[in-house]
Amino acid sequence: MLSFEYKKKFDGGSTLHLKGEVRGERLVAVLGPSGSGKTSLANFLAGLVRPDSGRCVVNGVVFDDTANGVRLEPQDRQVGFVFQNHWLFPYLNVADNIKYPVRFGKRTPLIPFDDLVQVLHIEHLLDRMPASLSGGEAQRVSLARALSSAQRMLILDEPTASLDPRLRQELVGCVREVACRSPFPILYITHAAKEALELAAVSMFIADGKVVETGLTEDVLRRHGYLCEIAYA
Repeated sequence: MLSFEYKKKFDGGSTLHLKGEVRGERLVAVLGPSGSGKTSLANFLAGLVRPDSGRCVVNGVVFDDTANGVRLEPQDRQVGFVFQNHWLFPYLNVADNIKYPVRFGKRTPLIPFDDLVQVLHIEHLLDRMPASLSGGEAQRVSLARALSSAQRMLILDEPTASLDPRLRQELVGCVREVACRSPFPILYITHAAKEALELAAVSMFIADGKVVETGLTEDVLRRHGYLCEIAYA
């Protein structure tokens, strides 16, 4: 279960009031125009940005409750975050990148290392350095590292944005396998209607700094004009 309400006013005068709740869904797609507040929501949930006010509860754990002075620091939220630009440690090989949260963050991975690299099809990459990886390989390694740190939530912020169609489909398949094994909520931020429809039964639509709708993915896509994208893909 995920329940949140965040408010923040930015220097330019724009405001966010993001409020939503999801129950019983393992993976939820987050859709909306650029600049609508999707990444801001991810940053609030991960503790990377402080709201002016807010409350967030994930499976009974209070992440934020500004009214009562409660705020978990990012390292204590146990949230795995897959960024658009990978963010791998350049001085560590693939295996050590994946194991970093376990060794230094004292996390117990929910999916054992050997199983994780097999699910994500990266067994042959373990001795490689990040600079030698393709975009698709780096994004799969980034997902593996996020899963090593995730204990309560996994957030993927447009993970296929920089990938070609073949690599995009490979990563979507990996995410589907991960979702089948995950006991915690996964937020999948995307502009791609096809990916949302393939991965998520439920989607959340954000526009103008607000959660406009949460519902069945096909219904959300239809109401906001996204099914045309699939028809002409």
